[in-house]
Amino acid sequence: MNLNWYGLFDPLEKEKIRNETTSQAGIYLLMVQLQDNKWGTLYVGQADNIQEELVDQLSVEESDAYDCIKENRLNYPCGFLFAPLDGQRERDRVQKYLYDYLEPECNSEDPGGASTRVNLPDI
Repeated sequence: MNLNWYGLFDPLEKEKIRNETTSQAGIYLLMVQLQDNKWGTLYVGQADNIQEELVDQLSVEESDAYDCIKENRLNYPCGFLFAPLDGQRERDRVQKYLYDYLEPECNSEDPGGASTRVNLPDI
């Protein structure tokens, strides 16, 4: 399956999210710039509304993911990518593939289920 990835949008801030994302359903990646200037994956997620979910990721303070994301945002350049994708089943399968392949630092739980291979963003 081929996704249309949008980004890499840096910085990972609410205003940037509101200006650069869509309210469509889809998959998103929170990224961190590593010391070698490559990008690593902090978090793989999915949402019925990408924009709303990304803003929530920066706001909800009661999760392990929030603490991990916040710590990285304070210490390193961070950004985000997203790909619109309708259908809950497809999003579940793509999230599982990306979780397994990218091994994101801040996802606290394996999403489980079957996976569907997709193209990765060019970063």
